[in-house]
Amino acid sequence: MPGMIKAESASPSEASISHSLLSLQSSSPPAATATATATATAPPPPPSSEERGLRLIHLLYLCANAVASNDLQHANLFMEQLSGLASLTGDPMQRVATYFLEGLAARVTKSWPGLYKALYSTRLSSDSDIAAARHILFSVSPYLKFGYLTANQAILDAMQGEKVVHVVDLEVGGGNSVLQWLALLQAFSSRPEGPPHLRITAVNEKREVLALMGQKLAESAERLDIPFQFHPVAVTPAALERDMLGVKSGEAVAVTSLMQLHSLLADEKEDGKVRGGDGGGTASFGLALRERSKSEPGFVSCKMEELKESKSGCKRSRDALGTGFNGIEMNGHDDSGLELGIGVFPVAPKEAKAGTSSTISRVLQLLHSLSPKIMVVVEQESNHNGALHERFAPALHYYSAIFDSLDSTLPQHSSERITVERLIFGQEIRNIVACEGLERMERHETLSSWKRRFEQAHFSSSHLSPTTAVQAERLLTIHSPDGYKLHREKGSLILCWQDTPMLSVSAWKA
Repeated sequence: MPGMIKAESASPSEASISHSLLSLQSSSPPAATATATATATAPPPPPSSEERGLRLIHLLYLCANAVASNDLQHANLFMEQLSGLASLTGDPMQRVATYFLEGLAARVTKSWPGLYKALYSTRLSSDSDIAAARHILFSVSPYLKFGYLTANQAILDAMQGEKVVHVVDLEVGGGNSVLQWLALLQAFSSRPEGPPHLRITAVNEKREVLALMGQKLAESAERLDIPFQFHPVAVTPAALERDMLGVKSGEAVAVTSLMQLHSLLADEKEDGKVRGGDGGGTASFGLALRERSKSEPGFVSCKMEELKESKSGCKRSRDALGTGFNGIEMNGHDDSGLELGIGVFPVAPKEAKAGTSSTISRVLQLLHSLSPKIMVVVEQESNHNGALHERFAPALHYYSAIFDSLDSTLPQHSSERITVERLIFGQEIRNIVACEGLERMERHETLSSWKRRFEQAHFSSSHLSPTTAVQAERLLTIHSPDGYKLHREKGSLILCWQDTPMLSVSAWKA
């Protein structure tokens, strides 16, 4: 294929080849010198971090294609090689590969529901474990704090002079939202004109989480002498009805959603079909890639010189994901001679179009009917809501950046880092890679896609204030002045790790 560079790739039969070479050596003529023998048997030098990272990317793509094509024999060979390179305590590319490998294995075993349940039934995490992992993430990275801080400042800006404020929290994430609202109570208590009468409606299907949250907020409000009411709604956001929220005339309404709206996209239909529902993946997976390679740019080779070393010594195998992947040719082979029948995974999948007859449309219309003065939305800034061949590369690029960022605050063998990666990001990766249909909840979309959805629901954009941006920049500087960056996008804010967008925060009004 013109313009494609074929990268070195290892054959699934590397072990047998190595064994044969050793056998030949053992039967070599006696005239062979000791030096020659030592040279022949000397192990090759270990690969550099960049070389290993490229190898992992190559194998993950080959494995994904084999899994999607139901080629279990070669999927097993690729998984075996990946298992030897991936590591829970290695560099970011090794760690992220571990969870993508697990997701591909889970996708295979889902074809046998009994086997899948038997293998994964003991891996379920308790709510307390997930809450603890989110607390660690809150402490060591800016991701959750960025959402809380920007949302609170947007609410304070919008509610200046209001005497009765009603905040609707669309999803209490593991109980950690209480930290956001404790900070908001503090901010309202120091308002020059005095605090408003504050009512917080929290949505979560677990009543015990809501009860604990309500107790903590009520105690804080009493200490701060703020008139306060807590209204728990024990349902999922998808099951919300307007009368559950109890919005009253005369209230100034604010709505917040922290990385939750994307979970409402699972039943969205486009052209009469559920979006991204490519089932278990068949040979049509490879065909779709070949057809897209004919009509779309983005199937371009990465340049090896782009892989430059960073402070962490792992810069950056994932750069190969930013422009494509050079290890697979169109309709090519790997070095073992396996017919691949695939092209490079697309770098920039098509932006999602707002579908019809969906939960997200109904919920946005419901929220618009509340006439909120402000609605703040924080979402992952990547597109993981297409078919597998559209979302695999963006997901690999996105999560390798997250794992890279965690290295800036947590040591390589930190048990806390492993906990966060396993219980939060590892679970998201597995859902993106292994699941389809209504089971796939991690359907992240970019800010431009959310903009279309909100405009179709008759919301208008509300620019975040300069104060919000300044506070966000201070937060990022505290965590990693050289790593995290803030990008302004037409009144919205985007948190980046290096040059990779991670989270977007946008504000809307009815």
